Amino acid sequence: MKYRRLATPCWFAMGALAAILSAEAQELRIGFMATQTGGAAVIGQHAVNGWKIGLEHEGWSKDGDKLGGVPTRMFYADDQLKPDVAVKEIERLITQERIHIGAGFMWTNIMLAVRTPLIANKRIILSTVAGPSTMAGKECTPYFVSTSWTGEQTAQAGGDLLNADGVKSLYVMVPNYQGGKDIVAGVTSTYKGKVTGQTLFKMGESDFQADISKLRAEKPEAVFYFGPGAMSVAFMRQWAASGAGKEIKLYTHFAIDSITLPVVGEFAIGTRSIRNSSRTTSPSSATCRRCSRSRPMTARAFSRRRSRKAAASSKTRSPS
Repeated sequence: MKYRRLATPCWFAMGALAAILSAEAQELRIGFMATQTGGAAVIGQHAVNGWKIGLEHEGWSKDGDKLGGVPTRMFYADDQLKPDVAVKEIERLITQERIHIGAGFMWTNIMLAVRTPLIANKRIILSTVAGPSTMAGKECTPYFVSTSWTGEQTAQAGGDLLNADGVKSLYVMVPNYQGGKDIVAGVTSTYKGKVTGQTLFKMGESDFQADISKLRAEKPEAVFYFGPGAMSVAFMRQWAASGAGKEIKLYTHFAIDSITLPVVGEFAIGTRSIRNSSRTTSPSSATCRRCSRSRPMTARAFSRRRSRKAAASSKTRSPS
């Protein structure tokens, strides 16, 4: 049934693409949008790199190479994590570059902003990360294809882990946008304990001291935090400095990974993290394959390994 549900929009999208190509030049044009500016730029660069690796696997390395037997051109755009900028960039890709597919889209608020011009122009939306729950429900469209998940799905594992750990009371912290609200809906849909409160902080927030004081006053047994990129780095450092972790368990979602862990370092010790599984050897994937109780050791082990590598490098470096 899962394959059948996916197949219907995919076949419709391919039919729409065929109609577009038959009406226009026989060249496929794809615009890839990711965040390339600000604190989330490092995540955006990972997305772009992964996209390019995938293209290489399919035999595409430059404009004019073929995908599916069709000559293809690629265009790139920076949404700057600003919906208004994203809309202008998508409109540019549609009108000036004449793209057939808009791909990428890391953030739900960006996806919800660009969907209108893309759908209005009958362009296919290929999301590699963002999966707003609304587009899997009342606003579902056959022009939308996702390679990831809906926002609620991944967070549901958080509720399961909290239940398994016997957590009876919980406080939730997420950014104030659709993606954050989907996370709240996901974790609370499976969590069986009491939610004592929640904080919806602004996107790009870097000062969490007041929020930490507020949740401590609620005296929950645990906190569930979601805030990717620079937001998580700031939160983890302030959480450790506050000492709140001595009395409250911290569960995070898309906060501790191969991007943030080298920066957060020892501050990640004691954190329980929810992430999708991976078979790579990065610190984050090593973390997600272990049970929650072994995760605190992962951060410490990673820090020690980094120190050993630095020491080994200094020994083997040739004299100047």
